[in-house]
Amino acid sequence: MGRHEQMAIRAVFDEVGSHSRISVWCRALRTDLVEACNCGNDTIHIAFPVSDAHLKAIDRTESWLFNSLESLIEAGRANFDRVTVGCQDASRAPRDRVITFVKMAMNAGAARVRIADTVGILTPLATQKFLLTIRRSVKNAVLDFHGHNDLGMATANAVRLLHQELQQSASP
Repeated sequence: MGRHEQMAIRAVFDEVGSHSRISVWCRALRTDLVEACNCGNDTIHIAFPVSDAHLKAIDRTESWLFNSLESLIEAGRANFDRVTVGCQDASRAPRDRVITFVKMAMNAGAARVRIADTVGILTPLATQKFLLTIRRSVKNAVLDFHGHNDLGMATANAVRLLHQELQQSASP
């Protein structure tokens, strides 16, 4: 992000900040968090690569992921009212890694964890099962789903999850 983008975000926040939550998306890098502080917003979203493919692409390891998670959430909470985190490429990551990530993120004070199907490989039933597995494993998890449409499943996945939420809210 450059100075012009930071000024644009600040202008949006100055215009609607009291009526809306403005979040800045950052990579899991301390330098991105520092730059986000120049935007004037109240919320930060930190995206973490969780699959082997994404970790390898940025020359990182699983130990880096877990060592960085808590410290970056802590740094975010020191500078922003709200910190959310994302699991990039969660659909291709080992399920136990995603569950551990969600537990650690919630315990570190993340307000929400976004589960991303970055390459759009999940089917509606697989998406439902995946999120239910996380919810059952991490009782305090506040989850969000971000589906890509590479294989045309994003809308179907979103509708399935909405249907599931409506069923759960209608249950006594």
